[in-house]
Amino acid sequence: MQADDVRIGVVWPKPREARWKLGRTSPAEYPDMSDAFLFLEEEGFQIDIEESLPWPFNPMVNVHEFYSGLDPLRAARVMTRMRRYDAVVCMGDATAFFLVAMRSVLGFRLPIILVDPALAPGYPRRKRLQDYVLPRVDRVIVFGRVQLDYLRSEYGSSVSADFIHHRADTDFYQPSHDGEAADRPYILSVGLDGARDFETLAHAARAFAETDPAWRIVLHTSRPVSDPSGRLEISGETISFVGLRELYARASVVAIPLKDAIHPGGINTLLEAMAMARPIVISASRGIGDYLADGRNASVVPPGDACAMCTAMATLVRSPEQARRLGEEARRFVVDTCDNRLYARDFATIIREVITQGGSRRER
Repeated sequence: MQADDVRIGVVWPKPREARWKLGRTSPAEYPDMSDAFLFLEEEGFQIDIEESLPWPFNPMVNVHEFYSGLDPLRAARVMTRMRRYDAVVCMGDATAFFLVAMRSVLGFRLPIILVDPALAPGYPRRKRLQDYVLPRVDRVIVFGRVQLDYLRSEYGSSVSADFIHHRADTDFYQPSHDGEAADRPYILSVGLDGARDFETLAHAARAFAETDPAWRIVLHTSRPVSDPSGRLEISGETISFVGLRELYARASVVAIPLKDAIHPGGINTLLEAMAMARPIVISASRGIGDYLADGRNASVVPPGDACAMCTAMATLVRSPEQARRLGEEARRFVVDTCDNRLYARDFATIIREVITQGGSRRER
C-alpha cells in the first residue's frame, strides 16, 4: 500500500479544525498544532478532521476531555463516512468509545487506532471505559514503555499496542541567543495537568531561597498551588506560545515537578524545554522514563523529594558549564528522537501495518 492511497479520519476530544494548521499558516506565532498529522500529509497521507460537534449536539463539548470526547453523533457521522477512510485515528480513549460500539453492532471493519489513552490506576470510571475500548481497537499507541507493561498485565494479548516517542516541534522551539537577559535570574516551571506536583516545588523553593536569595522561581499555572512561604512567583494568566518560548529562552533552569504515574504527564513541557536546550530538573515519574538520562540530558530527582529538587536546582545555577552541557544534550536528544518528522515516520509505519492486517481482530 502506497502512502498516497491512505486516507485517515482524525478524532480529537476537543474542537481542533480551526487551529490545527496554525503552525503552518502562522509559523512565527504557533508551533505545530496538528499532533504531527500535517507531517503525515507531507508523506502523502490524506487527513480529514472529524470535528467535534458544537453544543447542544454535544452538550459536553466544553468540559473535561474525558466527557467531551464522548460524542455519539460524531461517531455516527464517522460511520456513515466509513467508505471514505482506510482507518480512523482517535486521540484519547473517550473518542473511541462510541466508534467501537457502533462498529461492533453494525459489523463494520473500519480499523481504529487509539493514541495516548490516559492509563492510570485509581480512576474507576475511566478504567471501565478502557476495559471496553482497549481490547476492541486495532492498535493502541503509547508514549512510554511502562504503559506497554501495564497493558500486558491488565489485558494480556487482547490489546495490541506499540510504543513510539512523543513528538516536539524542534523548529518552533529551539535555542535562542538574541533575547534580552532576565533582569533577575530565574528558574521556570509551567504546567496545567494533574501530574504536576507544585507543592513539592513550593517546599523546594523555600529551601532554595535560604541559600540563593537572588534567584526567582517563576511558576505559570492556573492550577491552585499551596505556597505558604510565598517563595514562588505565581502567574495564572494565559500566555502565548511565543511568550512561553521567551520564558524558556531566558530561564536559567526549567523545573518540572511531577507525581509518579505511568501516564507521561508533563511530556510536552519536558520536550519543549529540551528543544530549547534548557537545563532541566525533573521528577522521575515512570511515565517519562524513556526520555530521561540522569546527568546527561536532565537532572532527575525522586518524586516528592523537595530536598533533592532544591539541591539539583542549586547545583545547576552554580555550575553554568554543567547546565550548558545538560541543555545541549537535551536538545540533541529531542532532535534525534522526538522531532515531528520522526514521529510521523513511525506513526505512518504503524498505520500502514494496521490497514494491511484488515479490520478489527474482534470481528474477523
